Amino acid sequence: YEERVLPSIINESQFDAIELVTQRTLISQCASKFLTERAAQFGLLLDDISI
Repeated sequence: YEERVLPSIINESQFDAIELVTQRTLISQCASKFLTERAAQFGLLLDDISI
């Protein structure tokens, strides 16, 4: 890949392993919302994410 399509948009973890297990649905919803909005700034449509 010669070009980067989407730059790194999240550099640090905001949640620890326990939170990922106990709050998976909430974290997934928050991540999806953030990434969808960020991708839209580059003209990209985000369909789904997986944690």
